[in-house]
Amino acid sequence: MTATIHPLRTTILVGLGAGLLFLPLSSLLTPLVGWPAALSIILWTAMAAYSLLLARWSGRMRKIMVFPLVLLLLILVFGRLEFPLAFGILALVTLSWIRSALCFRRPLFQALAAETLLCLAGTGALLAFFSPSLPGRPFAIWILFLIQALYFVFFPVSADQQFGKPGPDAFELARRQADKILSV
Repeated sequence: MTATIHPLRTTILVGLGAGLLFLPLSSLLTPLVGWPAALSIILWTAMAAYSLLLARWSGRMRKIMVFPLVLLLLILVFGRLEFPLAFGILALVTLSWIRSALCFRRPLFQALAAETLLCLAGTGALLAFFSPSLPGRPFAIWILFLIQALYFVFFPVSADQQFGKPGPDAFELARRQADKILSV
């Protein structure tokens, strides 16, 4: 039995979960590391979890996500970004890199157009996210993921496409064809 994964719906649910977990996580992290770092850690964690889902859906190995996510984590740890919006914008750019360059490869113009639009709209959500209003931040995280779900509206997935199931290996197909030719 194969399960069909719906990336649009799942992205919205991941955003809802990140929004719901925001207040408890920020309550735990803010006394330990301060509010700018706590916000950035929460955002990095949400982006990392979503990136792993993208890798699973695309059928790519999860280890290709390590470099961009570790690079973003190093910026978080050693960058000393006092303004968390700068980290949020870097997180959006990294997510765009992971989604359009590593997971779902699209023609360059299509990818740039979609990711630019999503990053600009996501930056607007992040502006709301890093506003002084604490109750609005979980809602802004959910809005950020709603905006990211638009990627799957721009590039819909056919109903018969199976995520997480890589296609047949090109070398294996070539070997089978060679065996078929040699057996004749």
